[in-house]
Amino acid sequence: MEITWKEIVGAILVILVIVVALIYSTSASGNLSQDSLKFIDKFMNFLGFGKEFDYTQANQDAQNSFTVLNENIIKCKDSSIKNCGCELDLSGFSENHVIRINKDKVSLFDSREYEKTTSTVNLNEFSISNINCIWKNKNENIVKDFQIRFKKENEIIVPKLYYEVNWGSDYEKNLVSVKLYKTSNGKTCWLDANSDGFGTIASCI
Repeated sequence: MEITWKEIVGAILVILVIVVALIYSTSASGNLSQDSLKFIDKFMNFLGFGKEFDYTQANQDAQNSFTVLNENIIKCKDSSIKNCGCELDLSGFSENHVIRINKDKVSLFDSREYEKTTSTVNLNEFSISNINCIWKNKNENIVKDFQIRFKKENEIIVPKLYYEVNWGSDYEKNLVSVKLYKTSNGKTCWLDANSDGFGTIASCI
């Protein structure tokens, strides 16, 4: 008797349901653990039954977050307080999003790879001057165009400050919770995991 692909998939799904039922019945709280849910999601994705990523909704969420980011960066930069920091919420962005910062604007892009080509679409941007500064320490600030990329690590989207350096190598570090630092002379710079020497600071906004 010849077994069809549909019958094989059906059998696998039945086994999966049984496994889920066993996990649920043996759980002390009666709820599936996060690890179990992640395993089920990955297994369903492997079989092709996982929920398809909704790029339309992701881009809408990103544009809403980008509007708030615009407002908060301007508030931070225009604050009369100096030697202070600003916590910026970047949780509304997904892996397909890139934020580019240069000397006169901040731009949001939807960037996706199709086989060996990359499709990049400008979703939004706002004008702001001299925000392309990266704080390293009290004696060093880098002024250059850079990007914020979003990468998934342990199921969490992590924002990373990224730019190209000499000899084909790249600089990529996690952004810290206080993402902008306004120096004692009023210069506004971004902070990453290698930033050092700004100490304990008050909030600018």
